[in-house]
Amino acid sequence: MIGRISREKAREASKDADDVELTCLREGAGTRVSLDECLHDDRIAGQASEATSEELDHFPASAIDEHDQDDRATAADMVLSYRVKELGTSYPFSYQNRLVTYRGSKTLGYELCLGASLVDTVSGKSGRYLQVAFERAAAVAVAIWLGPRFGYMRTGDPPGSDDPADVQDALVRLSERTPEDWHLYPEYRRRAKSKGGSLRATVAVGRAGKPKDGGTDFLVFSSLDSRIGSVVIAGNCGCGKNWLRQNKHLDRPSESLQRLLESPSDPSLLDCFCLPFHLFGEEDWQQALRGGELTLDRIRLAKLLEEDDNRVYREVFCEALTRNFQDLRI
Repeated sequence: MIGRISREKAREASKDADDVELTCLREGAGTRVSLDECLHDDRIAGQASEATSEELDHFPASAIDEHDQDDRATAADMVLSYRVKELGTSYPFSYQNRLVTYRGSKTLGYELCLGASLVDTVSGKSGRYLQVAFERAAAVAVAIWLGPRFGYMRTGDPPGSDDPADVQDALVRLSERTPEDWHLYPEYRRRAKSKGGSLRATVAVGRAGKPKDGGTDFLVFSSLDSRIGSVVIAGNCGCGKNWLRQNKHLDRPSESLQRLLESPSDPSLLDCFCLPFHLFGEEDWQQALRGGELTLDRIRLAKLLEEDDNRVYREVFCEALTRNFQDLRI
């Protein structure tokens, strides 16, 4: 985290560092990529894309302001150096003399976060794969952080084949794995409809409508013994680039769940906010911290996933990445 530059410059520097890392993933392990050359090529490509056809005929490579270019490279160098220092062997790149090389990783946790942070929107099908994989990775990382007693389940939309279908299904599973009986108020419970004397397999929502779970994307939970008093973490993920503008960090899943629960009457619910971005600017980090008792960005998530050496989801992460970035060599 760096507090000496403005929010805009900090975001630009992080994005530039991300772009260089993505170039490395496309080149494959062992290929050195120059930070300065990569940023220069990106700037040329960006300006050329905005130029008219007449301007393109006279568009020189020297059109880039060299002073501005050097400032951007210096800022991106700060970001990459920070990542090397903070992540150590958990960082899947080596960085020396402004040369970046992809080394690979055991879990693809960092690479998944990088990919999820570069997608403009998660509404497309390929973006959805990244969103689902990231939410699962975040749940795993939080459970690793809190210790071996903690279990987890992904609860976000759309549900995967092993995920709860909705908040009511999630509470049924939570009741099976903790001493408490977790129940929604009756008006929020699904009711089976009878048709032709038999119960339909699909069920209707409760009379109060579909329960609003406050954007709960995963639950992490633990009990020390058979007595009530379990700790449950309600996780919220900000996958889109506009997470701050949409105030995703201000969502309070624990409060929304509390309003839906008939029992237990006083559960220990805590909030957690997870992001695929590396937040190193002071202002953005302070904003993200307002999102819950636990806040994890790419640096924290990658460190937890890689140091635990949890390779269970490597294939899932790889598939999600390559669906959106077909030219990656990971």
